[in-house]
Amino acid sequence: MEKTGLPPMTANKALSHLCLLGIVTELTGHKRNRVYSYPAYISILNEGAELPDKERVSTCQAWLLPAVWGRPRTCAFTRSRVPNPLCKGDTRAMNASHRILPGLVSITFRRLPPREIVALAAQSQLAGIEWGGDVHVPHGDLPLAHEVGAMTRDAGLSVAAYGSYYKVGESESDGLSFAQVLETAIALGSPLIRVWAGDRGSAEVDPAYRRRVTEDACRIAGAASGSGIAVAFEYHGGSLTDTADSAAALMAATAPAGMLCCWQPPVGWTHAERLASLNGLAPFLANLHVFHWLDTWERRPLAEGAGMWEDYLRAAIAAPVTTGSARWALLEFVCDDDPASLAVDAGVLMRLSARVAS
Repeated sequence: MEKTGLPPMTANKALSHLCLLGIVTELTGHKRNRVYSYPAYISILNEGAELPDKERVSTCQAWLLPAVWGRPRTCAFTRSRVPNPLCKGDTRAMNASHRILPGLVSITFRRLPPREIVALAAQSQLAGIEWGGDVHVPHGDLPLAHEVGAMTRDAGLSVAAYGSYYKVGESESDGLSFAQVLETAIALGSPLIRVWAGDRGSAEVDPAYRRRVTEDACRIAGAASGSGIAVAFEYHGGSLTDTADSAAALMAATAPAGMLCCWQPPVGWTHAERLASLNGLAPFLANLHVFHWLDTWERRPLAEGAGMWEDYLRAAIAAPVTTGSARWALLEFVCDDDPASLAVDAGVLMRLSARVAS
């Protein structure tokens, strides 16, 4: 500020904007006395002094790289060990900061094989993948489930969830048994199975249909819990989680059996309505599906919705952890289904996650 003559407020706003654009990175996670890194400049200084591939990490990457959470990272520029701010043993980390992990929903790239999706996630410095049961890990294909799970872990990533597309109250009669879904999730090594809350919206159903969905949800939650796996509804139109009130009623009826609920921002809702729905799910909240769409259903870069997503992530951090010690924020539906958009959105997500944890 002495060099530019800018007042502190103006300088801080400018730096915040540069962080969101991915040009600079804040390293400390502190609210005061912050330190910023300009990665492009660091990369120039690192030229000719690189470590072997798996250890070559720039200063800014050392603070944000999520591939193996809780492990200190080597800083190529300083040759020192840099603590991961999401490590439980790092006193600078906020108490809840380790609970939001960035990942990818595999069906974002339906046309790509699992190996390419793993490579994309790793290159984008994400921490895990939710695998889709409708394309990448089909129900009942246990050898493939074992292979994809091992492939994911070998890349230093975690299996975040199994997106089964099992429709509660419907799929059993349609020929898809939950037992088949569960054994596939076990083979994959998934801690959570995502399911749909029926196959019709809340305005279209009668009390008998709600009872059917509720009873089936309680049944599958009990079956999965025996294998140490959680089950969560998707928060989605065309199901019983299509409104905040319907979702709340469904969770009140099924949470005692162990059911959880994922969340994503419903298209056409106001920001206040979305945030209220997310806060209402707090006691039952599993993972978040992260994307930014306009009300016209147009997919846009996550950076354009950064302000809203900062609020959503703050709400998610404030909610109690319902599965293990982590909650996932899983990127989905990037612009034009373009793999090149993933790294950009991943950078925005990780910067927002670091900000709300500070």
